[in-house]
Amino acid sequence: MYKIGAGGALSPISGSPFAAGNQPFSITLDTTGKFVYVANRQDGTISGYSIGTNAVLTALTGSPYASGAGVASLVNDQSKTYLLAGATGGTPDLSMYSFDTTNAGKLNLVTSTATDTSASGVVEIAATH
Repeated sequence: MYKIGAGGALSPISGSPFAAGNQPFSITLDTTGKFVYVANRQDGTISGYSIGTNAVLTALTGSPYASGAGVASLVNDQSKTYLLAGATGGTPDLSMYSFDTTNAGKLNLVTSTATDTSASGVVEIAATH
């Protein structure tokens, strides 16, 4: 991770690089900008972090969270209620998580499903509200 300074100069953030799973593939911020989530494609997990002072990341309770095989895409819904994860490795290839009300930022699996009979799974997700 880098901080963008004057004139676009990049400087490493203290503690970077931060530990994640194998083959980090996609990243998204939650709608509050306080948490960041990384899809770890090879592990089939999602790493979650809180964003602290000076953008230092701290792993969230329960992170990494289990997801579908080959998780490759993440998106938040506009209601600030859910995070969706798409996986390329097959059933289930779409997982929906809610944000825990007790442990801020923590993901709780709500449901998962197969989107089709194709073995290719979900490559990308677009969300509107």
